[in-house]
Order: sequence, then C-alpha cells, then structure tokens
Amino acid sequence: KAIPNSFINENGVSKLISKSSGKVMDLNPPKNSCTKGTAHDNLSCGSCHSAWVPQCIGCHNDFEKETEGYDLLDNKMIKGAWVEYAGQYFADPPTLGIEQTNDEHKKILTFAPGMIMTIDKGSYTGDKEEIFKRLYAPANAHTTIAKGRDCKSCHNDPLAIGYGRGSLEYQITDGKGRWIFKQRFANNKYDGLPEDAWIGFMEETKQLRSTRTNMRPFNREEQKAILTVGACLTCHKSDSKVMQESLIDFEKLMTQITEKCILPEWSN
Repeated sequence: KAIPNSFINENGVSKLISKSSGKVMDLNPPKNSCTKGTAHDNLSCGSCHSAWVPQCIGCHNDFEKETEGYDLLDNKMIKGAWVEYAGQYFADPPTLGIEQTNDEHKKILTFAPGMIMTIDKGSYTGDKEEIFKRLYAPANAHTTIAKGRDCKSCHNDPLAIGYGRGSLEYQITDGKGRWIFKQRFANNKYDGLPEDAWIGFMEETKQLRSTRTNMRPFNREEQKAILTVGACLTCHKSDSKVMQESLIDFEKLMTQITEKCILPEWSN
C-alpha cells in the first residue's frame, strides 16, 4: 500500500517528506511486533496506531407533530419533524473487526458504532412500531500516533474485541481457566446486547452487523484465538521471549507449554 509523501532515493533508502516543513527525513522500518512472523500480517496499521475514534451509542428518533421542521422536498417550513435524541458520546480506542471479500482476503480494521439506533415509527404512523438497528462502520479516525497499542489493549480488552465497555478477567479455578466479562452498560431490550456492544461475549452471529456487507465482527473461533493469546498475556509480558516467539509459530509454542500454563476452556 502506498504511503503518501514518501519515496525511495537513488541509494534505495526510504524517505518521508514533512507536509508542514518540507524537510526530508528517514522513513523508519516497522518494529518487530509489526513484521515478525505472520501473526499480524492481516492487521491494518490503524488497528494499532489509532489513538481513538468518536463514538456515540443509543440514538433515539421520534416524530414530534408539534415541532417545526424543514421540508426538504417542498423547500419550506412545516409543522412536524423527526427529532434525534443522541445517547452518550465517547472518544475511546476503536473496536476491531474484519473486512473479508473472499476466503483469501481477510483484513482487521478499526470500527465505531455507525448506528445503535431506535426509530419510533409509531410516533409518525400512530401504530406501536419501532425500528432498531445495531450496525458498526469502518472508521479511519485520523488520530494516528507513533506508539501503537500494546498486546493487552487488544487481546485482553472487551471494547477492542467488540463486547463493549466493562471488565474482562481471566479466572483460574481448580486448574481450569475461563474468561469472565462484566459489562458496563445494561442490555438493550431489542437484541439483548449491552448498549455499546457489537457482539455478545463468545457470540457466533450470522446477522448483518455492519454498514458494509463485506465487513463483520469477530466470529467465535476468532474470539477464541484472540482470548487464548490474552490468557498467555496475563502471565507473560508482551516483550518477553515467549510472546515474541509466539508471533512466529503460536501453534508450535502451544505444544511446549508447561503444567503452569492454564489455557481457557470454552463452553459449547
């Protein structure tokens, strides 16, 4: 993928041109955590280097018959208007998800709530009818930072995985490990998910949950893979030798674990 304002000089050295000053600087190569092995090959740069994205949850739309509004078709003020009541606003790290056009193309991108929205259709028609949509949208937030997210901020964070805000704890009891998610927001009455969630904890969904048909949240197997690495990170530091080796061949590493390593057990 092309990097704007960059070029390779006659000596084969990558250079970057500053937009503000025009100064030519060396273009530093990515760190090992970006390029070592194949574990992060499908991560977009923004997945780790986006500091935050604007997020809003819980929008509600009512038709108010006595409120003055503007009719865009007739180009005049009229009596009666749709009014949007927005929920809470956040500027938090993005949720991650998948862009997948076929079996071979699978890219992890940054997402934010495109709409977690209720439309009170009955307020317009007079019937008791409401429309609810929970759709996330890809978000290029333009909040790029040089220092990327650490491993735990993705593998051990419920907002990043799509569960919404709350606590995600790895508990070991009687030699068995399991992940426990305690949500911050109450469940929405229409779909039973936390108000700020994209998916339920360990949910396998076939529903369209994105504003793009080729984009989706993590499926159950992908969640398991993410949280298995997350379990390792509860004991091992991100820059430890074992975690660096996991970037090269995680499956091989799993055959070499000791009795001290308690991997997650999953319910059906």
